[in-house]
Amino acid sequence: MKTGPLAAACVLAAAVFVTHLPLLGAGYVQDDHVAIEGNAIVEAGSLSRILSASYWEGALGGDRTLYRPVTVASDRSLL
Repeated sequence: MKTGPLAAACVLAAAVFVTHLPLLGAGYVQDDHVAIEGNAIVEAGSLSRILSASYWEGALGGDRTLYRPVTVASDRSLL
């Protein structure tokens, strides 16, 4: 019996889903508390502010070393 690439992809996707199920109940880890929960920019959710701010700016003040607007916007969707 020969299986095609679609069957192999389905088995792989199912295996990944099943092995990641325990993570759905996991909370934040390490710096997530500061970067997400304690970030005023994430909490406000203003798209213009998210696009103009650095990753750590809302949590740690004026730190402009990282620019990650997609990450900050996705963090907003988690709250």
